[in-house]
Amino acid sequence: MKLQAIVIVGLALGLGTILLPSAASAGDDAVQAMAVVLVDLNHVPSDEQKTTLQAIVDDSAASEQERAIANALINVQHKASAADKEQMQGIMDDESASAELRELAGIVYRLDHKPSAADIEQLNALIAN
Repeated sequence: MKLQAIVIVGLALGLGTILLPSAASAGDDAVQAMAVVLVDLNHVPSDEQKTTLQAIVDDSAASEQERAIANALINVQHKASAADKEQMQGIMDDESASAELRELAGIVYRLDHKPSAADIEQLNALIAN
């Protein structure tokens, strides 16, 4: 009986997510897309990765912080630029930013040719969510 109730509640929540997407889901998509780019990043973003990132920059539903992180990733040349690192530091220090965005900003800030093994673990966790 408890299992049936859990399954029904789970289905209802899942259906509600499909039928009534929240504003957070757009942000979650951007976070996941940027995490995928970072996991696969090797020195510079590919043209395909830049296209993905540019779509986030151009998305009016994306937050200013999401657009800043995506733009910093577009500009990566082995590392983030000094100006982009400054923006990433601002996001990392902004307590109103989501934990996921602060985490992404930190990874971009620390980037050195590619994410560290520890950063890749964090990115894979973001992708899985």
